[in-house]
Amino acid sequence: MTLGFMQVRAHQNIVRPARTPSAANNHVSSVAMSLPDTDFTLTVRRQRDRLIVALSGVLDESTVGDLRSTLVRALEEAEQSVILDVTNVPLIDSDGFGALINIQKRLTEAGKSLALTGCQEAVRLALSLTRLEVLFPCYPTNESVP
Repeated sequence: MTLGFMQVRAHQNIVRPARTPSAANNHVSSVAMSLPDTDFTLTVRRQRDRLIVALSGVLDESTVGDLRSTLVRALEEAEQSVILDVTNVPLIDSDGFGALINIQKRLTEAGKSLALTGCQEAVRLALSLTRLEVLFPCYPTNESVP
């Protein structure tokens, strides 16, 4: 059975492969799988000179506003570095990466840094395919960020 491109519907907790006719009998096949819980939460804490923002859930167009507003406040704080702990983020879409690029630019202009920690395999792959791993190195833990 040949499956086409994946269609992701994070808000409905469903992933469906594109419908593709089977070569054997011209039958249309479809498979459904559940995505992890897509509720999005942010937890902010300070550790020494770092602001650690732990994210949980899918980072997409419906959730980037929460992240932006939280990190805009970080620009006003004294911390020199911001760590985004994405251990519990199964997916970052193009809107999420766009927000991260914008946030990283603003932090850099303010003399602050941004690092990602705990990237799951799907996030690592997306960073690699878009070559954003140069801009957002992903460290295994918050403590391993230089």
